[in-house]
Amino acid sequence: MAFSVAKLSKVAHRTWHYEDTAAIGTIVASGYFDDAYLQFQQFDVIHVVSATGGTAAMDVILVSSATGATTVTTAALA
Repeated sequence: MAFSVAKLSKVAHRTWHYEDTAAIGTIVASGYFDDAYLQFQQFDVIHVVSATGGTAAMDVILVSSATGATTVTTAALA
């Protein structure tokens, strides 16, 4: 599933919430959040609620690309 800016919301300063039915591996892939690149800064945190095959999951990912980069890269936090 493709990224939808309508599913992204700012929770607090540099903290975001995103919900999608895509697998977390898809969401964490480089470039997934490119359509919202102007909203993110390096080290922003995104709380992701995802679902694969109907099983919901919650992950926290970190924006690892430089501020203002046109390709948004993220990394899952352990």
